[in-house]
Amino acid sequence: MSNTINENIRKVNLNDVDDLSKLSNSLLGFIFEKDAPKWFVDEVSSKAFKERTLDKTYEQFVYIIDKKIVGLLTIKDKNQIFHLFVDSNYHKKGIAKKLWEFTKMTYNTENMKVNASLYAIKVYESFGFVKQGEEKLFQELKYQPMIYQG
Repeated sequence: MSNTINENIRKVNLNDVDDLSKLSNSLLGFIFEKDAPKWFVDEVSSKAFKERTLDKTYEQFVYIIDKKIVGLLTIKDKNQIFHLFVDSNYHKKGIAKKLWEFTKMTYNTENMKVNASLYAIKVYESFGFVKQGEEKLFQELKYQPMIYQG
C-alpha cells in the first residue's frame, strides 16, 4: 500500500506528530467537561503520537484538505478505533464518514470496537455501531463502549 490512499487520506509519518497533537488538543473540550486529566494530555502529546507511529500495534491515517491535517484515524490491533478526530472547523462535513468508509475498505470491520466519547456516540451510531453495555468512566474520561454491527 502506498502512503497516499486517495487524494485526501494518507498514512501518518513522523513529520505529522506535532500537527496531530495540536489537532487532538484542540478537541479536548468535546471530550471533557473540565480540564483534561494529565494522563490524557500525555496521550495526545507529540511524543505519544511519535511512539504510536513507530508501534506496529497502531495504524494511523490522516485526512488532508489544502495541505492541512483536518482528520485523524488510528486503528489499534486492526479491530479497534483508537482515535477518530476531526478538526472542529470541519465537523459535519463528512470527514469522519470518509475515514470510516476507508476503514471498511481496509480492515475486517466485523466486531470492530470503539470507546466512543459521549459527544461522538451519534456519529458512531450513524456508521452502524451499537452500544455495548453501560457508559463507563476511566480516570475522568466518560466513554461508551460500542461495537460495529454493520
